[in-house]
Amino acid sequence: MGLGLLSCYTLHYKEITEECSEKELDYLRSRVSVIDGRILCYKEVPKMSTFSCNFVFDLMEKYASGIDGEFAVLVDLTEGSRPSKEVRKVLIPRFNKLFSQSMVCCFCVDKNILVKTALKFLLNVVVKHDYRIATTKDEALKIIHEKISE
Repeated sequence: MGLGLLSCYTLHYKEITEECSEKELDYLRSRVSVIDGRILCYKEVPKMSTFSCNFVFDLMEKYASGIDGEFAVLVDLTEGSRPSKEVRKVLIPRFNKLFSQSMVCCFCVDKNILVKTALKFLLNVVVKHDYRIATTKDEALKIIHEKISE
């Protein structure tokens, strides 16, 4: 069992590229889900590549197209890291396209004020949509449920 945990740890912190295994693709798939039928949820991978970015956004767009009516997006950044310049070139347009279709996007970050400040700066520059920032997933879900109820 200890060996399994070790391989899981290695998997989570390695950059996943086109040459990845089915297990790694399953890991990426596990990061995207739909909660309560209307909340598209993405838990950022610790080390994103252009491949993993496109893969998860393709999956999120597929899930979003299957949601009947308006939807919200919850992005959990608590395990993520600063994306590279190459990833940002892919991430920003994909991000704007998907999130402009949602009623609200809520980002979950930890309590690190530097991460919050950097996220706010980035979002104010690249996002043309309503967003919120929360420190826990529960807080993010509360914000989203309040917005859905309006």
